Amino acid sequence: MLTSEIHKIDFEQIVITSRKTLTYNGNGSKAVIEWDGIEPSFISDLSYKDGPYDVEQMQEIIQSPEWQPKEQDEESISTSSRSIFSRLVGK
Repeated sequence: MLTSEIHKIDFEQIVITSRKTLTYNGNGSKAVIEWDGIEPSFISDLSYKDGPYDVEQMQEIIQSPEWQPKEQDEESISTSSRSIFSRLVGK
């Protein structure tokens, strides 16, 4: 999803608990959300959405250059990668 639409997220409907714990792409323009079960109702209000993806697909996506952190230290990069690998997006 686009980060410009984060205000549309109902955090009660997804696994992530706040905007601070979302996984963002390298330039901060997109974020990953995840949920269990039925697709959250707010998804239909988003102007841009991609997926849902399973864990393997999401791992491949976040390894692409677009999703690599910009100007972060190695510890931040490692923590961010572990965070997304441990979650199941949209399933």
